[in-house]
Amino acid sequence: MPQRRRERPEGLPLGALNRALIAVDALTAAALVCVVARRPGDFRGLQALVALSLILLLTATVAASLLVIRPLERAVKHIRANRELPVTGSREMRILARAYNDMFARHSHHARQLAYSATHDALTGLYNRAGFEALRAELETDDIAVLAMDVDDFKRYNDTYGHDMGDRVLQRVARAVRAEFRAGDAVVRMGGDEFLVVMKGGGTALAGLVEDRMRRVMARLAEPGEGTPGISLSVGVAFGDRSAPLGDVFRDADDALYAAKRGGKGCCAFHGANS
Repeated sequence: MPQRRRERPEGLPLGALNRALIAVDALTAAALVCVVARRPGDFRGLQALVALSLILLLTATVAASLLVIRPLERAVKHIRANRELPVTGSREMRILARAYNDMFARHSHHARQLAYSATHDALTGLYNRAGFEALRAELETDDIAVLAMDVDDFKRYNDTYGHDMGDRVLQRVARAVRAEFRAGDAVVRMGGDEFLVVMKGGGTALAGLVEDRMRRVMARLAEPGEGTPGISLSVGVAFGDRSAPLGDVFRDADDALYAAKRGGKGCCAFHGANS
């Protein structure tokens, strides 16, 4: 027969501490009455009352420390550290801690949602421009590969099929690109039909791998599917260790994208890569 799990004690209510303090007050009052009355033979009784009052006062002091003061000190430290409160102390302190922890969890979840929304595109789930700028500030650009891409003739999808089709095209492109790159590679929707991929640890030696991956993406998108017609992409690639840089790696990737457009669209152009 499985053993029944023992419930953790809930702690004493503050009412019990209050009653102990009331008892101390009553005993102190009784002792004072004895002193004022000065009845013969009451000295021993007075000693007993004083001793009992001191015991109760000491007990109440210790209880106050364990049930209120120490839990409050721990709670203050956790609040300053932006952490949940430990559920300890008196019954009232435990109720307060649980209520705070519930609000803390909801606030933390809401804050995470806001932070995600601020850095991610609602339509595709990719990083947005703000997310890209935060990422860019932390990048060592000498050891990255940057792929700038956009959808060829994107306006045609909106004009021919409506804006819902344009949204589906963007979502399909996002899924196809995301599926071909590593989890640590940042895939960004810069705005409109413009996308960006940032690969860490991507020097010009990886040019063949990048080209192969983009070839698979383009082949996958060229056929109708997922509720959209075939899609064509133009891509420009620049590496952090490229030869003859004209600007920063992001600008050179954009220049390579324009070269792909001029070359007839639906292709991948490299800036300064030994492919």
